[in-house]
Amino acid sequence: MSKADQLIMERRLRPIYDAIDAGNAKKAVQEADKVLKKHPVTVCAKVLKALALIRSDKLAEGFEIINSLDVPGAQFDDGTLQAFVHCFKEAGCPNRITILYERAVAVSPSEQNLTHLFMAHVRNRSFKNQQLVAMRLFKEFNNSPYFFWGVMSIVMQARENPEMGAKMFYPLAARMVENHVTKYGYKAGAEIELHAMVLEGMKKFAEAEELLGAEESRSLLSTPPSFLMARRIALLLSAGRHQTVVDRTVEGLKIE
Repeated sequence: MSKADQLIMERRLRPIYDAIDAGNAKKAVQEADKVLKKHPVTVCAKVLKALALIRSDKLAEGFEIINSLDVPGAQFDDGTLQAFVHCFKEAGCPNRITILYERAVAVSPSEQNLTHLFMAHVRNRSFKNQQLVAMRLFKEFNNSPYFFWGVMSIVMQARENPEMGAKMFYPLAARMVENHVTKYGYKAGAEIELHAMVLEGMKKFAEAEELLGAEESRSLLSTPPSFLMARRIALLLSAGRHQTVVDRTVEGLKIE
């Protein structure tokens, strides 16, 4: 769809959006019917009508429309996809959002669709699928945050299953981060925080403290110095490094 076509579509749909935003579901249905009378193939208008019906507690009517449209192979623009998402949220059907974006990715594996699919898995706490989508994003678009989305997804699996976390997930996450950092370095404080979280999960408390205390880390971390020092001291206590705690406490007092 060209930019001009998008502007025309936005103007056409604006009365429906305005009615929905105003909480007037009945008027939204009427406005959608007006659009569909003149332009019967306007899919977004159909989905917005379904949303208005759902908000009117007419779920059966709303889903009759949705189920006729949300089928494998169908291609939708982002506005229509977002309208579907609102329908599924209103109806309490988060799994349908995942299916929606799985189908969208199958038709158009764009960065935007893959990102929405990742977020759908996040909402459903589907950590393994999060990991797979995040690593696909990183592989295809070479954007470092996607890599760390994948690592965080592995950490979530470790927390969900502590036994497998100790045996497999934390060591896997550690290897991935170490290899990535060796190749690319740290780009943001959040990456350092996640690496420290992985080390902490492996009970490598002293290594986590050393990482957080490194000069490079302090230059990237946005954590206030006093909070960072408290975190480091807690890690050292967990490691049984009591004398070092005394030294770090003195260091913290000097910072203050």
